[in-house]
Amino acid sequence: MEIFDLSHEISNETPVYPGDPKANLLINADLKNDGFVLHRLELSTHLATHIDAPGHVIENGRMLSRFPVSHFTGKGLVLKAEYNNSNLIEINLPDDRDFEHLIINCGWYNKWGSAEYFQNYPHLTESLAKKIADLPLKTVGFDTPSVDSVDSKDYPIHKIFLRKNILIIENLTSLNALNGCYIDLYAFPLKLKDMDGSPLRVIAVKK
Repeated sequence: MEIFDLSHEISNETPVYPGDPKANLLINADLKNDGFVLHRLELSTHLATHIDAPGHVIENGRMLSRFPVSHFTGKGLVLKAEYNNSNLIEINLPDDRDFEHLIINCGWYNKWGSAEYFQNYPHLTESLAKKIADLPLKTVGFDTPSVDSVDSKDYPIHKIFLRKNILIIENLTSLNALNGCYIDLYAFPLKLKDMDGSPLRVIAVKK
């Protein structure tokens, strides 16, 4: 059994999607003055490796707290993607449908920390997104900053998945060792009430 951490670290230096607020991790108390250490965290709900709920882009969409904890774990499959000159993702979906979580590895996580990471990243076509959304999935995950193109205004790919309550995991990392593998996935958000998303600690267990 091997255990893989698929999450990016959160710090004050964590890259954020252009226009999103940066993380602010502050010391609120220290040993010298207070006798204990306490930090205060100011975080976007879509910081680093995170999950999107329907309420992120859909009016009256479900928020994370309305999903049972079972929605965030189960059998997953990691697929290696190719993408063409237009940065459109191409994958070969297996005939087997015995998985609840699909992770698509574009190898884009290797650009994390560079300005290029948020520019012209690979993304799905609507036709491929609809094909994936027809699967009995709980989540779909990517090692890119968004499932929609960088210039998208209406977020059609988000809506294709989220209207079916297939939650979206973005900014995954360290996927190459899992290409083509079935895994046990654990992707639990913080237990936040009525939030549109949450940072995640995503763990994959390869048996």
